[in-house]
Amino acid sequence: MKHMMHDWKMRKKLLFGYAVIGVLLIVVSLLSVSGMTIVKRTFERYINEVQVASDAVKNCRIEINIVARDLREMALEEDDSTNQSYISNVEKTLASLEGDITTLKEGKVLSSDLGTKYETAIRAWMEIGNKVMEEIGNGDYKEGRRILMEECAPALANLVTIAGECDREISSVRET
Repeated sequence: MKHMMHDWKMRKKLLFGYAVIGVLLIVVSLLSVSGMTIVKRTFERYINEVQVASDAVKNCRIEINIVARDLREMALEEDDSTNQSYISNVEKTLASLEGDITTLKEGKVLSSDLGTKYETAIRAWMEIGNKVMEEIGNGDYKEGRRILMEECAPALANLVTIAGECDREISSVRET
């Protein structure tokens, strides 16, 4: 090849050199575009799936804590006049919690076992919370506090543990 190029005129050598550079430029450009496309798809998956799941778990934790705080306040205050505002806040927050549960179920990030485990624990905790509100609504604040301490608090601790598992699983997906 070197001997063949030796016989070429300067014009042909320059054209060949520019052609090689042009081909290399095209190859590098195609590799860059394909790399950027892969990065874009990965980023979109992160935004549309991983971040949504992470936000849903965090929102569930926040909403559960809001409801737990309102239940505690209702049980401690023993004031029927303020209970209605707590009840309306609990109902509004539980509706928002339902939306976050739906988001987690529809997402593709959490394993179905962990998602089901988290949803089941949330629903069990919500039933206990409804029992607390029922007892308080009936004027039995002492029984409401007992349920809150003996049933609701352990269920809430279980939810915190499962939410931690969800966070770890989402983090492991985030890193891939």
